[in-house]
Amino acid sequence: ITYYASAYDNHPSGKHFADTPTSVIQVISKTEFDKFEREKYQMDQLAKEFEAFRRRLENLKSQREKLLEEMEQLRKKLDAGQQLSLDELKKMNQLQEQLKKFGEEAERLAKDLHERVAQSQLYELEKSYRETLEKLSQQLKQQAALAKGAREQAERLQKDPKNSQNAKSFREAAQKLEKEQAPFDQPQQQQMERTAQDVEKMKLANELVAQGERLRAAIMQQRQLADRLAQFRDRKHPGADDLERMQRLAKDQELLQQEIEEARADLEKTARAAQKKLPRMSSGALKVAQAIEQMEVGQDQAQAARSARGGQGEDASGAAESAAKKLESLFSKTPNSRQAAGSGDLDGCFGLSKGGLEQALNQLGQGRQMPRLGI
Repeated sequence: ITYYASAYDNHPSGKHFADTPTSVIQVISKTEFDKFEREKYQMDQLAKEFEAFRRRLENLKSQREKLLEEMEQLRKKLDAGQQLSLDELKKMNQLQEQLKKFGEEAERLAKDLHERVAQSQLYELEKSYRETLEKLSQQLKQQAALAKGAREQAERLQKDPKNSQNAKSFREAAQKLEKEQAPFDQPQQQQMERTAQDVEKMKLANELVAQGERLRAAIMQQRQLADRLAQFRDRKHPGADDLERMQRLAKDQELLQQEIEEARADLEKTARAAQKKLPRMSSGALKVAQAIEQMEVGQDQAQAARSARGGQGEDASGAAESAAKKLESLFSKTPNSRQAAGSGDLDGCFGLSKGGLEQALNQLGQGRQMPRLGI
């Protein structure tokens, strides 16, 4: 929908009017919208999001442990049939505030988790992730409800400490809060740790695949450059126009040499960072990065640029072709989604099959912005 707005008044000069710039409203498909969303939400965002949720959960766990410790001291005295002292009754105010704070923060985190789950699913891997978050949300709602019940019973006991029923109700409320350990129990903590590991593995795999895509794009660029230089291979005495074109191609070759070296270095750096968690994937990526250096691809590219600048078409074409063939021999070995899914390094991640893992990495690639090449 293309539109603009006009405004004018009744001034007799007829000059009192203005038009806005033309604007466009484009209605896109669900597939296009998902791709747009993926451009804004990659694995690093998901990793940061999950880590933030974990920090908030750890903070709640710490609050809960302090609450249970204080309530346990009061409960033991009540279990022994003893009356609470004046100082202990005064401390009940502080306990009630702590219970209120814990309950509110648990309820807030539960709400945030539920709202995150309600967002549209962009990646295949999110199904398991969202299930984990929704389970956490429900468990935190239960914690908030139990904290509220304990706070209400603490308030009643403080107002009428001699009432045996109030003491009994407080003890029972404290016991319920202590007994309901999820999501702070060991099984849930283990699940959180597994999810964190899955997120980190997928993030590293995505980074390796991204560097592989970057390198493959540069390899194809080298082939195109070699083909363009091939037209000057048999020109012993190039004219002024040919020399100017060769100068431009020499500059392109220098920029591409720099791009491939940076891509190689970044691939090696990413692979070394992933060695512990993704041993097979990182090993293959390191071999590719080292092969580029060992085959002296950069020297061929530098020679191609020098020869092109000197108007030596045959030498420039030969050196560029040599660089292209060396790089092409590594093309299929650079990290990609299929290799990552089949490596075994990601087995079990988010409960996905190898096909699901490949699909998830392909989906991440759809939203990834490719680095701009130096040509």
